[in-house]
Formats: sequence, C-alpha cells, structure tokens
Amino acid sequence: MTSYAAAIDTPERQRAVDQDYDAARAERDAALQKLRALAPANTSPPPLPQRKPPRTPPRTPRGVRFEPTPLGTIKEGSSERGSEDVKKPEEPKKKKKGLLARIRRGVAKRVGTSSSKPRAWEPTQKRKPAPKKKGRLSEQPFAPTDFERRRVLGRGGFGVVYLVEKKLAPDQGRNYAMKVLDKHKLLKGGQRSQARLERDVLRVVRHPFVARLRLSFQTETRLYLLSDFYCGGCLTEFRRDHDVSKEGARFYVVELALALAYLHAQGVVHRDLKPANVLVDRQGHVALCDFGIAAACSETMKTPHKKKGAKTPATPRRRSFCGTIDYMAPELLRGEPYDDGVDWWALGCVFHELLSGKPPFSRDRPRDMFCAILREEPPSLIMKCGVECNDAVQGLLKKSSGERFGSDALRSHAFFADVDWSKMERKEVAPPHAPVLKPYLVETPAGVKCVSSGKLPPLNDDGESDEDDSSSRRVVQDAFRGFAYAGDD
Repeated sequence: MTSYAAAIDTPERQRAVDQDYDAARAERDAALQKLRALAPANTSPPPLPQRKPPRTPPRTPRGVRFEPTPLGTIKEGSSERGSEDVKKPEEPKKKKKGLLARIRRGVAKRVGTSSSKPRAWEPTQKRKPAPKKKGRLSEQPFAPTDFERRRVLGRGGFGVVYLVEKKLAPDQGRNYAMKVLDKHKLLKGGQRSQARLERDVLRVVRHPFVARLRLSFQTETRLYLLSDFYCGGCLTEFRRDHDVSKEGARFYVVELALALAYLHAQGVVHRDLKPANVLVDRQGHVALCDFGIAAACSETMKTPHKKKGAKTPATPRRRSFCGTIDYMAPELLRGEPYDDGVDWWALGCVFHELLSGKPPFSRDRPRDMFCAILREEPPSLIMKCGVECNDAVQGLLKKSSGERFGSDALRSHAFFADVDWSKMERKEVAPPHAPVLKPYLVETPAGVKCVSSGKLPPLNDDGESDEDDSSSRRVVQDAFRGFAYAGDD
C-alpha cells in the first residue's frame, strides 16, 4: 500500500493537499459556530480544536534540487529515487549498424515512420511483381518455346540432347544440338562448377575442330546449351558406316591432335576423349565435344611435381577419378596426380580403335580392364598397319606420362611426315570419307533439314518436359546466376 508521504513527493502536490485541508477545516469551523448560536446561554461552547501547523514538505533526497524548471525534469546528475515523474533528459538514439538494421530503416522509411524498426500495425508497401515472361527465368534473349524439338540425339546422367529447330528470326529454321541439364541433379551430384566450366569452354574456344557454343539460357529447373548440329553423328556411328583405312585414321587423329594441342595451350584438359564425344560434320571433318568433366589446369603443364629437397614449388595437377574406363590412363587409375597426358593416352586408344575396331584394353569385366591398362602392353598392329603406324600408336600408349607422345612428338614422327599440319588446321585437305545421312535427314540448298520427328517426352506450356519429379523445382537460382549467353557473332 502506498504511503501518504510517498504520494506527496512534489511541492505542487503538497500545496494542493494543504488547500484541501484548509477548506475542510473552514467548513468545520463554520458548522461549530452555527451550533454555538443555537446552544443555551448558560452552557459553555465546546473548545475549538487547535489548528495544526501546515505540513512541511518531505525531505528531499540528497543530491536533488527543485528549481523553476519544466515540470517533471531534474538537473543532470541527480537521483531518480522517490519520483515517477522526474525523468532524465532523453539521449539521442544511436543508429544500429549492420545489413539487417539498414533493411529495417529502409522499410520504416517506406511506411512513413522515423523509427528504425517498422511497427506491427503499420502495413508495409508491397510492390507489384513485374510480369514474368512465359518460359523465362529472367530477362533472357531466348526461352525453350523459341525452339521446336525434333528428335532425341542422346541421353546422359544429368540431361538429354535434342535436335531442335529455331522458330524465330534471324536464322529461322537453323538446326541446333540442344543439351538440357537438370539443375536439381547437377546440385545433388556436385556438378554445378562443371556445368559452368563446360559453358565457359564452349563459349570461349575458337578452333575448327572443337564444337562451339552458340546460345545458352536457363529456366527455374533446367540449363540449356545450344551448339552446332553435326549431321554425321559421332565417330562411333561413323565407323560403322565406313571402313576406315590407315590414311583415314591418320586424318582424324591429326585433327583431334590439333584440337587437343589448342585446348592444352588454353589450360583445359578434356579427360573424356572417346569416339562417342567426337562429332562428324557434313564434309567429314571431326569436332571434339562434351566438356562435362573437363578440367582447368595450370598453364605450365607437363612440368614434374615437386620432389624432396626441391626449391621450386610444385605445379598443381588434377587427382580426381573421372572418365570412361576403356580410355583411362594408368596414372588416373592409380590415383596419381596427372596433367594433359591423359588426353594423349585417350587419343592413342581412339587411334587403336579406328584401326582395329575396339579399344586396346577392352575386357568383359572392369577389374580385368584395370589390370590390362596397368600391366599389359597394347596389342601390336604391325601385321595390319605397318611398323610406323604401330609405333605411333604405341608411343601414345606409353605407361609413363613423361615418355608418352604429345603434340611435338606426333608432328615429328615418321608416320605423320607427309601431313601438312597448317593446311589441316585450315581445313584445306579433303576428308577421306563423307558421312551417310540418317533417314530422317534430307540435304536441301539451305542445308541439312530434319523431315520427320521422333518420339519426344510431353512438354508443358513453357516448353519443358514434366518427366522429373516436383523436387527439381526447388532449386536455389543464385547457383547459376549469369548462365545466359546470346552469342557474339
């Protein structure tokens, strides 16, 4: 219970209480005088009670002085005890630092309040979202609906490759090979950086024997890479239709060697060279494609690693295990650091397959294949192709990466002595074979056209396939920011 002394804690309140006390006492005195007037003369009136002295103000706590200042304030440095109305002057609030505080101040400014944090009852102003274009993740030059899918060219672990035809000008009716990658599968498999590397390599390279990226874009669920369409198919299919001679195999190996030398000079190792990743155009020239597991290595490749006691730092190399087993180099299988030598080993396997019809270490079981690559020598081709050709193949298939043939060794080899490498790079040498067109392709004055469509998966209104589950739509879109590319021709 609050005491009376505690209630009277200011001079103003004390004066008000004294006035009420005096008024009550005056009324009582007036009532007593009326009683005296009505009483008999011989009776003595009751004595008037003595008036109490006015109540003194309460003791002021030590350090507090009341001065003619506005009501409810005290001087700086005084105590706040015994008063609820006496307050210290408010100090200016310090602005909070940090991203969240700046966001709150920005929201408070939009709703018209000066506080750094918006109040619960103040509605925030919501901007209307910009109308989203159909089939587009953002303002991109192309969408899946801009291309008509004609056939499925191939399938992989992360997507599908389609033969598509462009619907809009310019280049209306032009054929492309469109590679569609599922974002959810890429992120789940840890292949986000590889998808970006493939896009960057195909976009930057400018070589006649390397497939070139023409367009790229993305949607909420998929990535799209569009490159030139090679009507001759891959080298595996091409070899089924043609009996490749020793001179024909040399022609294709030279073009692939030029492509590898260019990529290695740019610091890129393909790591998955095989006939299925070599495309053939209408004239019969080859082009290296599918950089899905390519790696970016140091510019100073082919230098040995740091040894004990060496003063110079070691050159960084790759250690990851990837590729196709039939074309893997021994150092890759052993888990040793490797460089661009793995591509020259794979070229030797392709060279051997073009001449004999199968990879040099092909076995029924992967374990037997591993043992053959690590321990056995490649089969001899002397009886079929001659000493010089066999020596070139054997030089590319050396177990030691340091002894293995590279670009310079091939140029100086006797088997390639008659090759004009400069003319080959300018495509001034006619290919030995022209590809046979598929039944659904027809050659017209405007180029090769697809006249019949194959079986395609159903597409939604945005031009995308609904084969995958709904979980693929929950993807963090910032992971593939800046993927779109509209070409620079």
